[in-house]
Amino acid sequence: MKQKKYEIINESNLIVTDDEIKKDSTDEFESKNEEKREVNPSVSYKTHVERIGWQSEKKDGEITGTTGQSLRIEALKINLNGLDSSVSIKYQAHVQNIGWQSWKYNGELAGTEGQSLRLEAIKIKLESSEEYSIMYRTHVQNIGWQEWRYDGEIAGTEGLSFRIEAIQIKIIKKTQRGKVVIESPEINE
Repeated sequence: MKQKKYEIINESNLIVTDDEIKKDSTDEFESKNEEKREVNPSVSYKTHVERIGWQSEKKDGEITGTTGQSLRIEALKINLNGLDSSVSIKYQAHVQNIGWQSWKYNGELAGTEGQSLRLEAIKIKLESSEEYSIMYRTHVQNIGWQEWRYDGEIAGTEGLSFRIEAIQIKIIKKTQRGKVVIESPEINE
């Protein structure tokens, strides 16, 4: 009877067989796990709102801005916390009468201050992160809360002149994609 053969194919198309898995001793496996420290990444953000000014900082999915008050968000600052310094957050705002501004990074102001211009759409991305994604959604004039967007997708609207009134932002672990191939044993009859 033939032994079962397990292959794990990951996103990089690397194949790991059970023979290779057995090569790692238990001691090596334990020491590798000990080296990995628990990472709790966080995203913090604040908005500049019509007639209110800068609101207090929010984080990890909390709502910033307003709902039910018909007030526009005019500017936004976003910071990434708890990850390696090689990972950064970048974001881009679509502003009334301006269009898409250039990408902003790690706490820079996106939008405008003192010009009474509304944010109409945003895009947010993490750079240099294989492990985490950013998800966000906006509360938009005449629409309400939109669906969650991920990793650079547009949240808000373009060409409709609708204001963003509130925003939520979260950092999440990426879903691992791949396939597992399992060969069944041959049965000799």
